Amino acid sequence: PMRCTVFVLLCLVPFVEANSVLADILSTLGVTRVVQPDVAVPETVQVIGAGFGRTGTESLQTALQELGYKAYHMREVLDNGHEPAWHRLADAHKRVSQGKSIPKGGQIRDQDAEEVMDLLARKGYNATTDFPASLIFENLLRRNPNAKVILSVRTSPAAWAKSFVSTIGQFSWHMKRAPLCYLISPTFVTWIYEACGIFVDEEGIVKSDDASEAYSQWLDYVKATVPASQLVVHKPQDGWEPICKLLELSGDACPANQGRPYPHKNEGKFLAQVATFFTVLAYVFMVGKFLLPTLLVLWVLRRMFGGSHVAGAAKKSQ
Repeated sequence: PMRCTVFVLLCLVPFVEANSVLADILSTLGVTRVVQPDVAVPETVQVIGAGFGRTGTESLQTALQELGYKAYHMREVLDNGHEPAWHRLADAHKRVSQGKSIPKGGQIRDQDAEEVMDLLARKGYNATTDFPASLIFENLLRRNPNAKVILSVRTSPAAWAKSFVSTIGQFSWHMKRAPLCYLISPTFVTWIYEACGIFVDEEGIVKSDDASEAYSQWLDYVKATVPASQLVVHKPQDGWEPICKLLELSGDACPANQGRPYPHKNEGKFLAQVATFFTVLAYVFMVGKFLLPTLLVLWVLRRMFGGSHVAGAAKKSQ
């Protein structure tokens, strides 16, 4: 099934240039990924993003890149084939956390996060944003004690939960069904959410109230963990100033003083399109699982008995 799914998706590649949404979907799945070389000198992480996905993390990544950083994001995981390292971290954490979320005493051990942190260093990343890197903000901070932490947020827990459930919160449902379950481990996305304290039921469904509560607990946990002098809580609407202050950028080193607007990369529309795409695809696979065998049986029966009926009817007409 995995080979068939990948084959179908690869057949779509010739149409990528004509459809930017399809191009992004294939990139997100890693179908069009590239090999990422190691850097000559491993980097140290200087800026750590501790916010959940759907808090302006792609805008933050773009902002950090404009400041000269190489920032990590969920797309980096998929585009560059980093999933195996994260899967091993997820498996290790699940074994030792005994079902506890990070804010509830299920912290990730440094030795379990070491492979991923070494990977970031080898690939030249000196900043992080978004899931899943936000889950190891404590580990990164212990390894890089002078790093600054940006906790990206939305206007309210309810606003975040609404955005999350309508976009990436649906992926846990998709991951439990074909074709996505053949491409990405269903347990990986579920682990990300449950490690944050977001409950995912057996069907892969996330409820808005559960997501909102987990989000609030995460904000409190990060604020209680990171020294105030190294932390800024940031909304995209806040612009450059809080980030420049945290990173001690003044004069022309801060884009705000040059009149440059803060990046606005709203992934909501794209992620909603991806969610719709895979919802439709999942139902197609569900129907096809039953429809194709039925059509095959009917075709076999027609081959076996259809010819004799036709011949009999022809004789009678004579």
